[in-house]
Amino acid sequence: MASDLVCIKTFAHRFEADIALSFLQAQGIPAMIDAQDLAATSPHLMLAAGGARLLVRTEDAQAALEMLEADPASVDDLEI
Repeated sequence: MASDLVCIKTFAHRFEADIALSFLQAQGIPAMIDAQDLAATSPHLMLAAGGARLLVRTEDAQAALEMLEADPASVDDLEI
């Protein structure tokens, strides 16, 4: 049975979402980005299209949010 996905954060720019995605995946949290393909051709329309939404499984949402909101000084303690 597939897990439900939830949006934990919306980014104005695709590259910001890609960085967060890579960070979560490096921590072992499966994630994906839901975004209209406007970033390459019309980045100024990205927010109008809903931005780049970072999605994770419902059961991973709390841990993912905590990792993304962690104090940057404590990020050195995370396993990468």
